[in-house]
Amino acid sequence: YMTIITRFAPSPTGPLHLGGARTALFNYLYAKKNKGKFKLRIEDTDKDRNTNESTDSIIKSLDWLGLKIDDDIIYQSNNLKEHVLVAESLLSNGLAYKCFHDKEYLQQFKSSKEKFHSEWRNKQDNLPKNKDYCVRIKSPANNNHILNDKIQGKVQVNGNEMDDYIIIRSDGSPTFLLSSAI
Repeated sequence: YMTIITRFAPSPTGPLHLGGARTALFNYLYAKKNKGKFKLRIEDTDKDRNTNESTDSIIKSLDWLGLKIDDDIIYQSNNLKEHVLVAESLLSNGLAYKCFHDKEYLQQFKSSKEKFHSEWRNKQDNLPKNKDYCVRIKSPANNNHILNDKIQGKVQVNGNEMDDYIIIRSDGSPTFLLSSAI
């Protein structure tokens, strides 16, 4: 017999909102219906946007709702070294790449509303030295991806519509997209 474990994983960038409360409630009820555990994992890898006040507010709101957390709260910031190791593994296996575009270039591109294609995606040699970079996941292109979601059912995504998302910021910190998966 395997114990059911659900988790609620908010980013502490503001108070608990209705959608977050709904997600927490469904996860809590599913765990308790199945004699399982409900855990809280704080997605605090974005140093610029997180606040201790938001974390405290989320915890107090869950308590007010009667959603009791099993075990200790997990803080993603305690796992940063593991997240970076996974990113390094993705880099060495050709599943991610270093992108050297600066913020100004990316901001200019963002306003064009086109799908972003980094010129660095397929470059492995002659990479700039002493220049900031982020690490992007190398999303498979030219394929349709089918996900079987328990709530939405069959979801189909065209690979050409997917960006190469940043998984490590230029300051070396992992993004939510990487940390939440690990």
